[in-house]
Amino acid sequence: MFTTIFIKRYLWVFLLLFIFSTAIAFGQADRKKEAIHEITLFVMPSVTPLNWENPATLFSSTESCLLKSVFMSNRYILGHLIVRINTPTLHQPLYLGILSANEKELIDLVFKQKVGFGILGVVTKGRFETEVELKKKLEAYTDRQKLAFMTYRINDIALQRILSFYKQFTAKKNGKNAPSDLYGDTFWPRYQNEGCGSTALGVAMLDVANVLPAEVEQWKMRVNIPMTIIGGELNEHKKVDFSTLSDTKSWFKGKGKENVDYVPFEIYEPSVMYDWILKQRSVIKANRKTIVSDGVPGLFIDCRNISVEANEPFFVERPKSNYFIERSYVEK
Repeated sequence: MFTTIFIKRYLWVFLLLFIFSTAIAFGQADRKKEAIHEITLFVMPSVTPLNWENPATLFSSTESCLLKSVFMSNRYILGHLIVRINTPTLHQPLYLGILSANEKELIDLVFKQKVGFGILGVVTKGRFETEVELKKKLEAYTDRQKLAFMTYRINDIALQRILSFYKQFTAKKNGKNAPSDLYGDTFWPRYQNEGCGSTALGVAMLDVANVLPAEVEQWKMRVNIPMTIIGGELNEHKKVDFSTLSDTKSWFKGKGKENVDYVPFEIYEPSVMYDWILKQRSVIKANRKTIVSDGVPGLFIDCRNISVEANEPFFVERPKSNYFIERSYVEK
């Protein structure tokens, strides 16, 4: 009798321990699942290919983009980048895309003020697109088969740095503009009080997380814009006719004075980034694999083991003055 009672109690204890240990195991599994943090950069190329060989070819290919996009909906004429941050830290994935807040402002700069290739460096008011807008665009570009992505799996510190950077980048300064209220491709958002273009936003987020690929410089286009094709308030209110742009067959080369004879310009070009992703899908790397998600080709990069300095400043002073920013159309 005593033995039977003891055995029953033993079995009950064993059963409770088993249930308890199983619950812990499931809890640990859930925590591991919840610990997965990812940032994805979705990249769309221009409506038609841009030709950066010289100002004339860039002007002509930009015209082609504009003409082909007239009857298109949900499009980015010159390409775009959308960020998605997916983490259990947030209630739902965060979608981010930044663009110029007023297309009429850009039209005025091009057709009325005739800024010419100063349009590459002008600063305008910016805005974040809504999640609804971004999802519609992603769906449209998926259907067109003109979308590619890079997904980076990151560690806790990297995630917190990205979210903190975003919070500070969008915070109002002294009750005035936040850096994110300014849009311009000449900006780098890790410089103090500067806004950004769409591609720079995504690249900066990878940068603060210390997961930028070694080939990041391949994503850039760099040119020296001749001062003769920069107009408007950027250059003594000169007006640059389209014929002048069509007749300019080379970027500035040779000896000359910066910001007098030419203005240097560089941009993380979305079409270049798009092509880079597609090419890299055939390159084997240890921490990277080729994937397809919802029919969209992309790269998956596991960066959880990459160390990141938690206290590195998000913003630093621009080391060198910038011609376009100094002559900005928007009060900083």
